[in-house]
Amino acid sequence: MKKLTTLFSFILIFVLTIAGAIINFAPKTVKAESTVKLSLYSPINDYEYFSIGTPKCVYEDEFYYIFAHTYGANDANKDLVIYDKASKSYSILNSLTDPTQATVFYGETAYLIYQDNHLLKAYDLLKSQHADITYQDDSPITLNNFSYNGTHFLIASVGGPISISEISITENGVTLKKLKDYSAGNNPIVALNETDLYYSVGDEIYFISIENFISGDKQAEKIYDDDFTPTHLVASNDSLYALHANGVNRFIKNSGYILSPNKIENGTEDKLGVIQNANYIALYGNDLLICNATKTIQKFDRITLQYTGVSTATTQASNERIPYDSTQIDVYDKTVAVLSPSQISLFNNETNAFNKFAISSTGGYTPIMMSVGKNSVAISSANEIRFYSLENGTYTTAQSGNLIACDYRDGKYYFLSMNNSGEVYVYSENGALLSTITGLGGTYAHGALLTVDVDGYMSVYAGNEKKIYRFKVNELNQATLLDEYALELVSKELSTDLDGNIYSLSDGNEIEKITIKTGEVTKTTLTLDGNLSEIYTGITNQTVKSFALNYDNDEVYFILNGQSLVLKTTGLDNRSITNISGALSAVLNGENASLTGEKVCLTGKNVYRVEIGESDVFTYDYRTVASSEEYLILGSFDGYTLLLSDELYLAKNEDIANGESIIKASQKTKLFVSGGVNLYYYPVLSVDNRYSLKDNGETVRLSNGDELTVLGEATLNGNKFYYVSAMVDGVEKCGFAPENFLRDSLTQHEEHLNLKYLTVKTGGRLLSDDKMTCLYEFTKDTVVRTFGEENGYLKAELITADGVISGYIAVTDILKTEDSTVKNAVIILVITIELTATALYLIFKKKEYIVID
Repeated sequence: MKKLTTLFSFILIFVLTIAGAIINFAPKTVKAESTVKLSLYSPINDYEYFSIGTPKCVYEDEFYYIFAHTYGANDANKDLVIYDKASKSYSILNSLTDPTQATVFYGETAYLIYQDNHLLKAYDLLKSQHADITYQDDSPITLNNFSYNGTHFLIASVGGPISISEISITENGVTLKKLKDYSAGNNPIVALNETDLYYSVGDEIYFISIENFISGDKQAEKIYDDDFTPTHLVASNDSLYALHANGVNRFIKNSGYILSPNKIENGTEDKLGVIQNANYIALYGNDLLICNATKTIQKFDRITLQYTGVSTATTQASNERIPYDSTQIDVYDKTVAVLSPSQISLFNNETNAFNKFAISSTGGYTPIMMSVGKNSVAISSANEIRFYSLENGTYTTAQSGNLIACDYRDGKYYFLSMNNSGEVYVYSENGALLSTITGLGGTYAHGALLTVDVDGYMSVYAGNEKKIYRFKVNELNQATLLDEYALELVSKELSTDLDGNIYSLSDGNEIEKITIKTGEVTKTTLTLDGNLSEIYTGITNQTVKSFALNYDNDEVYFILNGQSLVLKTTGLDNRSITNISGALSAVLNGENASLTGEKVCLTGKNVYRVEIGESDVFTYDYRTVASSEEYLILGSFDGYTLLLSDELYLAKNEDIANGESIIKASQKTKLFVSGGVNLYYYPVLSVDNRYSLKDNGETVRLSNGDELTVLGEATLNGNKFYYVSAMVDGVEKCGFAPENFLRDSLTQHEEHLNLKYLTVKTGGRLLSDDKMTCLYEFTKDTVVRTFGEENGYLKAELITADGVISGYIAVTDILKTEDSTVKNAVIILVITIELTATALYLIFKKKEYIVID
């Protein structure tokens, strides 16, 4: 049902160990209870959802996020909030008079330097205590505003002069040593970067290098005198930013200063991404932080001046946050989707990207349910379903009556209807009606909830009975009742995990889990983590509105009633790829492959294709299989088995039929290598040598003419390998070698008498020896060696750097015929080396699998 993605350390043998959650096989009457804490999923950072009043200043670096704000009646409360990013903990300096600026100085300790009521003060962040800060003569530092660049403090003193100072640590705190005083006019605003000094008086902005300011060699240059008066300045090494009554402007440093066309204008909307009467700006990295009168601190890109989507705020709407009237959350693979009456909000777990689709209310359309799939998200009112493309947001519609619940599994949407005693309509991702499931009965439809598990079993909750009924669907799309389970609490949403265990959310912020194999019911109470419950006011007693399980990891997602945040936890022990143990603990670098092994078939059930991608990420794709498909067992663990066929697969143990040994006795005792070939751990080829035998990390390779001792033979899905022993650099190696790269004798005298090098034309095909299936299709004119004609076909060999592929080529596919000498073979080998990877990949034709329900 779900696409499963998890992170493993990629190593080349798959020896699997049990490290996951162990199911407690307790009697049905036993009920365990526990509590789990929910933390933030979105916004990403804890400080982004702080219950902020009116912000007065902000500072951020890699260790701290600090801001001052006022709140309460008449803004009587004035605090400095200090958030430690490493420990994710808060400390608060309260009972302040008028905090307006803050920065951090790092010396032997970390000092918060802040301005409160025209005094500069210090606070030791490591010792959590106040410290002294004075000039060198022990006089207090009075000021209107300041700037700090890591080396110097630039202070605009009360009365107008500006001074630049060096900072140093003393026994009791911090000392500033004045280097230069300068009369800059009445009430200047100051800013520093690493090399330059800026100040403004009225609508005039001046610039001078720090070096020239201290030496007095030059006067400051005016860089602006026009239509706004800065209220705050902040500088990076390449830009100066000026906050004023109409917004924020950027000056770009070039040979002089250029006023950037990009600016942030003062707005009137009360939402994130729009500033109103901002009173402070700061820089951190590529972010411009703006303190806003709408009780927010917002981050804008400092170059484009576009909103980044990151804010400290609790009450504003935003393109980057879910609406407060959101009703449902769902998850599939990397996509977390949230439904509200007006929009679908979409988060990408991999890229952290946010997107949204507006929901048109034309005709009074109001969605009441949602499910997200691999390529789309479906929403529905009682009678109309809309299928939105995740790629572009366009949608198609379908009409169905009395819909009351929905779910998604494996490319299909399931909608439960009250029509005709509870039908389930099954749709494709693009909105085509695939089938109608019947047989649920009217009792299960009224007030019902629906979830479909990974094996296709449907669980339906009947609210009037507080029971869950579990159904199996046959090939005629008829539902048959399998089990029923009683719940203690009234359910408002259902979900299932990888094992098919059922999870029910109740109004009391409790989840009841039904373990399918035992019938045991466990209860979990959901609470908020420390920061959420202690710092964020107004959400402590909020009800969990909806939740969503994911099969690719053990994260579970939640939304709260009337809040714009999304929460998560890993505390529910929901079975997923993460916690069923994927420990690949041994290294595939041994000297020999194993002579033992078992191949099996599956009983018509689903498996998960294991795709190894970048950064050692395993992507688990659901697929159905033909019952005749053969798989080699690599390891079993905790109810699951890792299988190898043309690719890696994961299957439940109960879906595996009885197997047989992969190794059979062989009539051959010796074989010889033709061309060259690798030895393999398993009877499967791979273009990236994934299953090749390794010796000290190097692929074990057999050379043309090497003599092999045959120990047995193995056939997997019709592809034949010999299990052989070979001497490689004086050391015996044992492994699998594909039949097509081997010969019975070192020379084939009869064939070599008829040896010709012929050119196969573009589009010609190299066919297999037995089934005449295509081994390789030539994309350009290519020379091969042939050994005579029979019934319109030439026996042929395609020489590659990794060995020889033997087969047949139709005479009609030969472009021209010419005898060659031995030296032609060298040319041919060079020509065909570039085909190596493609040839290996196409040795065995990709099978077409039938779908078995």
